[in-house]
Amino acid sequence: MPSIIEKYFHLQILKSAEYFDNDIAIIDISTGCSLTFSDIYNKSIQLSSVLHQFKFLKPKDVVLCVLNNNIYFPVILLGFALNGILVTGASPNSTIG
Repeated sequence: MPSIIEKYFHLQILKSAEYFDNDIAIIDISTGCSLTFSDIYNKSIQLSSVLHQFKFLKPKDVVLCVLNNNIYFPVILLGFALNGILVTGASPNSTIG
């Protein structure tokens, strides 16, 4: 039987984030802004905590995230996943109008 860390992608990512800590994980080329693995880890936990606190979504709910390419998408994905909430993404550029 696989261990939990092998089973859930978000836990694998967060475990790696702890390991790589202050290494840069993602860079926005247009602004020069970046997030370290530690930033992603901490911001994901913070978002997860807020979502859990307000309880307006429950595990197995699905959230559509309409967002241009953004360095915060991993934070959103992981923060929701920690609460069992699924995230699907869409680009605002993929529709007419």
